[in-house]
Amino acid sequence: MRYTSIVSAAALAATTFAQATPSLVYQFENAFSGVGYVNIENIAVRDNGKLLLNTVTGAIMVELDPKNPEPVIVANLTNAIGNGQPGSLTGIAETCDDVYTVAAGNFAFGPQVPNGVAGIPGSNSVWNVDLSGKEPKNILVTAIPEADTLNGVTAIPGGNKDLVLIADSGLGAVWAVNTKTGKYEIVIQNDLFLPGNTSNFGINGVQVQGPYLYFTNSAQHTFGAVPIDKNTGKATGEITVFATFPEDLGPDGFDLKQKQGGAYIAAQPDSVYMVPRDGSLNLVAGGADDETLLGPTSTAFGKDGCTLYIVTGGEGGGPNGPQSGQVFSLDTCDGSEDASEEDNDSEDSSQWGKWAKSRAMKWHA
Repeated sequence: MRYTSIVSAAALAATTFAQATPSLVYQFENAFSGVGYVNIENIAVRDNGKLLLNTVTGAIMVELDPKNPEPVIVANLTNAIGNGQPGSLTGIAETCDDVYTVAAGNFAFGPQVPNGVAGIPGSNSVWNVDLSGKEPKNILVTAIPEADTLNGVTAIPGGNKDLVLIADSGLGAVWAVNTKTGKYEIVIQNDLFLPGNTSNFGINGVQVQGPYLYFTNSAQHTFGAVPIDKNTGKATGEITVFATFPEDLGPDGFDLKQKQGGAYIAAQPDSVYMVPRDGSLNLVAGGADDETLLGPTSTAFGKDGCTLYIVTGGEGGGPNGPQSGQVFSLDTCDGSEDASEEDNDSEDSSQWGKWAKSRAMKWHA
């Protein structure tokens, strides 16, 4: 695929866009679940408004009610396969009503690991966590021994309901996994998904909206999209990079705002940026000397379409010792939007999708 970048030099400069201080919803204690400290990797929002949090410090899914924030473990997959696997949960996506597909695997941490942290090839698996009944059910979809580092997970709204797409941060690839049959294959692999010399994490967050798979690449500091076949997940065109972050920022998990068409991207080590239709970088939380966000890892919009939830990984070390991950909320609406407006995943009604389609048609001509 030919690489196409649509960001001018002027657009690369990060600006402040309606920056506000996020409100702390919950600060995890280091002693929670007995793992030493809690590193939150990803987030999903249930229809009842409660948050589901995946952790890499233990393959644990935690439910948190923002209105009454007392964390409850709803799934613990730690060592569910055996031999210490899996040890972590990464991506999460709702694939049918109150059933969530998650990626799992193991990581190596510490100064002996190049760049400090890396996935362990051969330890990866995919699970369904079913919360639709009285008791949660954990169902192994498949192990993927050929994978390097499974990370972000996305369903395909308006497409194949049985399929999820999963980023492999180490291979620089996207896997398609059938959550009913367990069959899997690499459907996209590209240099623009690869990791780099300073980070072992290439393609990271992923999300399908309309006919596009949107992605971040932490090592290459990019946010972009590729058109896909919504039945197979395979690419149907070229990759477009919408924005490039400064080299000291690693874009991670993100969510797309349905009503105004912006991507709200968690950026390591301390920021959240909004990327609008023009591809500019707009700082909305953290950054500079602000130490509020300790390693933001992902974002997700609440059901009102305005409240953005931000999760962080915390700090495993430092002068003050380990500090566990956090959950924040941020109001992204200015009062001009109708918070009761329902989101729609169709290609025609998605403002972000229509923008991406028109831009891609222009730039790929």
